[in-house]
Amino acid sequence: MKQIIYFDTEEKRKKTIDLDHRHKGLSEHVHHGYHHDEYEQSKKKTTKPDTKETKMIERVTRIWNNYLRRSNSNGASRGAHTSG
Repeated sequence: MKQIIYFDTEEKRKKTIDLDHRHKGLSEHVHHGYHHDEYEQSKKKTTKPDTKETKMIERVTRIWNNYLRRSNSNGASRGAHTSG
């Protein structure tokens, strides 16, 4: 899983939680604003996930892992997929 993206009411990205790389010493970190740290209305810039964001990370990770587990078990029972 790479990131969790939040959008505002105008469908513009307002916050991104990055999960796949380190930034400023943080493995999981939040970029505020459309262009990460350039969002002037929020002086937060890059932060550690707060409690609410941490719960969202846990929820999305659980859902993703359940999806992968089901996909792998279904694929194994049906045999190998071939494209063509």
